[in-house]
Amino acid sequence: MTAPLLMLDNVVAGYGPNTVLIGLSLAVQPQERLAVIGRNGVGKTTLLGIVAGRLPPQAGTVSTTGT
Repeated sequence: MTAPLLMLDNVVAGYGPNTVLIGLSLAVQPQERLAVIGRNGVGKTTLLGIVAGRLPPQAGTVSTTGT
C-alpha cells in the first residue's frame, strides 16, 4: 500500500472562539477522488483552508506527500 497523498488526523479548527471542525480524520490515496459537500456553515471552506495551509489547525496533524 502506498502512502496517502493527503492525511488529516484528529484535526480541530475554527475561528477565534468558534470551533468549526472537531476531530476530523481522513486519508486520500493516490488515484482516489474526494468530494466535499454539505450545507452552508458546516466547515467546507475551513477544511480547504486547512489543507491549503492558509488556516492553522488548533489541534491534530495535516500531512501531504508529493507525487
